[in-house]
Amino acid sequence: RAAARAPPDFDKTPLGKLAASEPRTAHDYDQHAKQLAAALVTPHGASYHYVEFLKRLVRDSAQPLTSAQIKEVSAVLSIVQNEKLAQERKEDGKKKKKKKVAKRDDIYDDMVEDDYDAFL
Repeated sequence: RAAARAPPDFDKTPLGKLAASEPRTAHDYDQHAKQLAAALVTPHGASYHYVEFLKRLVRDSAQPLTSAQIKEVSAVLSIVQNEKLAQERKEDGKKKKKKKVAKRDDIYDDMVEDDYDAFL
C-alpha cells in the first residue's frame, strides 16, 4: 500500500506551515502550541470523547519528560482547574437567587378559622 502524499500546496496551508515549522525558542514553542491547539485540538472540544483524547495525548506527549517536568505540567493543569472551578462557582452564584423567608406573621395566614380549631 502506497503512503499517502500531501497535496502539492500543503506546505502553504496553515496546517502545512505548522507541520513544517521547527520551533527553537521558548516564544516559538509557545506560538507553536497555540497554533497546534487552535488548528487540531480545541475544535473537537464538544466531542463526547474529547477528555479521553486529551488524556491519551498528554500521556503520549509526556513519555520523553522527566518526573520533574511532568510535575511542572501537572502544576499547570492544577492552575487551570482552579481557575475553571472559580469561574463555575461565580457563574453558579449568579444563577442562584436567595429565597425569601416568610415572616412569622405570614406563616398561618392561609389557615381559616375552622382549620385552626381542628388543629387544636
